[in-house]
Amino acid sequence: MSSRRWNKDKIKFKFKINVYLILFFVVTGLIVYSIWHFVNKYREEQLLANYYNYKGYWIEFRKPIKNSYFVKVYPNESILNLSTLTLGLGMYKNLTLIIFEDDDNSYNAIAVAELIYKVYNVLNFELKRNYMDPIGINVTKIKDSLDNIQLDKSNYYIFLKSPMISNDTYIKVHSLNFVEISGKSMDEYDYAIIKFIITFLKNLESTYKS
Repeated sequence: MSSRRWNKDKIKFKFKINVYLILFFVVTGLIVYSIWHFVNKYREEQLLANYYNYKGYWIEFRKPIKNSYFVKVYPNESILNLSTLTLGLGMYKNLTLIIFEDDDNSYNAIAVAELIYKVYNVLNFELKRNYMDPIGINVTKIKDSLDNIQLDKSNYYIFLKSPMISNDTYIKVHSLNFVEISGKSMDEYDYAIIKFIITFLKNLESTYKS
């Protein structure tokens, strides 16, 4: 009788051990999977932080896009939206990038390249797709004052101020066809450029939905 009870107790003990082992492996597996999922999601977010999805086309930026949100806009972001909207509608013959002669440096070389690739090229892509005339582009160097240039209503102007001459970071809309972009450091200059481009792309995407 006692041997039978001992065997039963032994079976129960083994069963308990097996249950605990199964529970241990299940819980461990869930923890490992959760950590793996979190790490992969974090890595994916980090990889995508520098990309903007424009109608299925991934456009890469030099810095994380979300970091550009801090850039101040004068007089306000609604006016900047309206300004970039007029550019996207193809209302102008040319996109003119303005820099001072003593501000002709690698900072502005990068800024000009970013604007050509992500504003001018994307805009002309949409204009051509919608059977509209493409716009031209030019870079104008002036001396030390905006008074030296005459603004034409048929052109859209972007005045670039790199960290070499700027002590503040902002985007200023002087008029619907004239925007100033300024950065007091290389990083902040990048973020100001990024903010303008993202604002433009969002408005362009809503204008040409197909």
